[in-house]
Amino acid sequence: MAARDEIDWEIDWFDLFARSVLYLVYALCAGAVALIFYGGWLEITSGNPEYTATFTGVGGLDPAALKKRSDQAAAVSPVFDVALRIDNTLNKAGKRCIGKHSSVVVSYQDAVLGRGTILEFCAPTLGEGETTVTAWAMDVQMPRFLRNRLASELERGEATRRWTWRCGLPGAGAVC
Repeated sequence: MAARDEIDWEIDWFDLFARSVLYLVYALCAGAVALIFYGGWLEITSGNPEYTATFTGVGGLDPAALKKRSDQAAAVSPVFDVALRIDNTLNKAGKRCIGKHSSVVVSYQDAVLGRGTILEFCAPTLGEGETTVTAWAMDVQMPRFLRNRLASELERGEATRRWTWRCGLPGAGAVC
């Protein structure tokens, strides 16, 4: 009777190792699938960041001086202070940055009036970021009709609605 009740305590090491490796592979696959779903969930539930640019100051474009110039293509030297802002409050996936070879170009009726380099700045995840840039140019040649139109719009306070912005965002080609 003793022989029948004996338990075989001998361990099959190869079987134990094979099962351990199999369980480890299952765990790694489950973790990878969970990370993929989590990343997808972040992207689906996150909003896109919003990039805005606002004038905070304009100099070198006095309407009276623009109209007084009698020569056909008088030069102007404008200076624009621009506030750039990233609203990343709806983005759960990560911070968003502008910089590294980015610039602001200000133009009026296809005449480039100023350029400025953007120093890198970021908005944290679920946060906001802001910086200021000075876009300027020296001796920009403008034909008389364009100078007169700009001067009239400056006097009426309408010129800032007609500026064109191009913010170079590397890889995105975005306009802010």
